[in-house]
Amino acid sequence: MPEACKPLRGLPTQPSARGRVCAVTGIGICLAMARDGVSGFAAGFSAEELLTAIAAIPRLSQEGGLFIRRRYPRIVKEEGNPTAMALVRERMEPCPSKWRGLGVIPGSGLRIRELSSAASASSSLANETADSV
Repeated sequence: MPEACKPLRGLPTQPSARGRVCAVTGIGICLAMARDGVSGFAAGFSAEELLTAIAAIPRLSQEGGLFIRRRYPRIVKEEGNPTAMALVRERMEPCPSKWRGLGVIPGSGLRIRELSSAASASSSLANETADSV
């Protein structure tokens, strides 16, 4: 289970907690979270997507057990976005992140890798400007 998800165990279901993340990662990470004690939805932002997710919570909760459902079909795919995931792995690295109501969770955020920031256009431009002065 990702470090950021551990404090979510046992909390009430949050309908759109993972929609944007799952657009990149796919639904697999959420399915793994359900096996580790976190229920929820990958829900979109349209009224239909949100209301469908919210309406299903009482029924699924009464049935018992953990669940993950995808209610953002136009964006969240089973396999995610492989191109985006490759870029995240290449350009980002885990870091501590502060979560509302949970505090700081080690390894739960992402920051730009030093190598990537040094190669960014703004860094290159700054170096060229300094060299020409």
